[in-house]
Amino acid sequence: MIIILYKCVCNTTLYTLVLHKTNIMQSHSFFVENLKCNGCANSIRKEISKYPEISSVHIEADQSLIIIEFSENFEQLDALKQKLARIGYPEMGQNSFASAAVSYISCAVGRIGGKAN
Repeated sequence: MIIILYKCVCNTTLYTLVLHKTNIMQSHSFFVENLKCNGCANSIRKEISKYPEISSVHIEADQSLIIIEFSENFEQLDALKQKLARIGYPEMGQNSFASAAVSYISCAVGRIGGKAN
């Protein structure tokens, strides 16, 4: 059972506070640059999976959108976004030539080592 308790839109980010199976979970949505395909999505999923507080991730490659759900004690959102930027997927509006180039490598790795979705 999911009950939405609070929604707030700030810039291009949607924050949602939900009650999920008696645990308070938070959802954070953000747009990233250079997200083009399932290879990119696989590389992003792999990085996000390193954070045990994140319970789910949904990636819309055609919209360059990442939605994560995490426990209320997750305090590494900025670190996660910085890590995604280092592998070529910075937040929308923060792209550079170097990020775009790195994203091609991350995409290739995601295509080779990731599962097809």
